Amino acid sequence: MLLLGNDIVSLKHAGIRNKFQHTRFVDRVFTPSEKSTILTSSFPDITLWTMWAAKEAAYKVTSKIKSTPVFSHKKFKVLGLGEIDPGHTDVCVEFSEKNFSGYAEITEDVIHVVLGSESFSQSEVLVTTHLMSEEEKEQWMKQEVWTSYFSKEEMESIHHRESAFIRYLCKNKIANLINCDPSQVQIIRPTIMGKSEPPFVLIDNQPSNIDISLSHHESWLALVINPS
Repeated sequence: MLLLGNDIVSLKHAGIRNKFQHTRFVDRVFTPSEKSTILTSSFPDITLWTMWAAKEAAYKVTSKIKSTPVFSHKKFKVLGLGEIDPGHTDVCVEFSEKNFSGYAEITEDVIHVVLGSESFSQSEVLVTTHLMSEEEKEQWMKQEVWTSYFSKEEMESIHHRESAFIRYLCKNKIANLINCDPSQVQIIRPTIMGKSEPPFVLIDNQPSNIDISLSHHESWLALVINPS
């Protein structure tokens, strides 16, 4: 079964600018080869955050294959990433002798990376990115809104408006895919021994074969769904 991971980075967030100049951060997160690619790139910040998002996405896939590993960014090695500029680029990450491949979509505003446990075509999966409007932000600050859409079990893993709204979007996407009511769909993210496990989907309280990955950064939300 194709397992997915994704990560999104808002390029408008002040904290990401000129991060390639922060030597301690770069040395902690990236291998010498990755560091060289970043520092010689025409777009070093975009290259850095594409690699970051790729490592995060690969970690999410790995967490579904085995018990959640300790996340060390350097152990997730971005392979063969060439010159980066806005557009579409293929991405591959190696971890523990396994490769996770996929792609990055890069615009002036955002980087979105999607990786899979095996090769896949974009037509196989449903991908959605969404920038929350001011109206949506205000509406989804209210916990009474959350409780009107989510079960008690779902609420246990919802802690802020972005995590609530992205689950709302995902439940509706799944409902449309399988022709059911969104109330029949649950997105559960259990905590085991203090660690959050990857989210999984229940349909009518029964486990499903639908795989999902959720991410958000600032007001940007992203989700990917493998419906099979």
